[in-house]
Amino acid sequence: MPSPFTTCRNSIYKLLKMDVTLYNSQKAQSSTSLDTFFMKNVFFQFLETKESHHQWQHDYLSLRYAEGLEYVIDCLANRGITRYFIDTLNILGDSSNVQKA
Repeated sequence: MPSPFTTCRNSIYKLLKMDVTLYNSQKAQSSTSLDTFFMKNVFFQFLETKESHHQWQHDYLSLRYAEGLEYVIDCLANRGITRYFIDTLNILGDSSNVQKA
């Protein structure tokens, strides 16, 4: 049986992926669609913003979801998110405005 912390993280990631899928379907003709690679990098970095495992209890699901969505929006607004394992490379282009966890 998975831990409640893992279950909450998985739920948040699935919700954010659904949001990105919806965003992409609305922007089908645009070059601004987001891919799973972007979401994984953003989500890994978002996970690091929470220091305690207790912040991932199921009781905080809606709060973590709202914070995760805000994190994604901030990354897009700033046009900067680093690759998770290579933090000098900006997924969205210009490496001068990368957002690091």
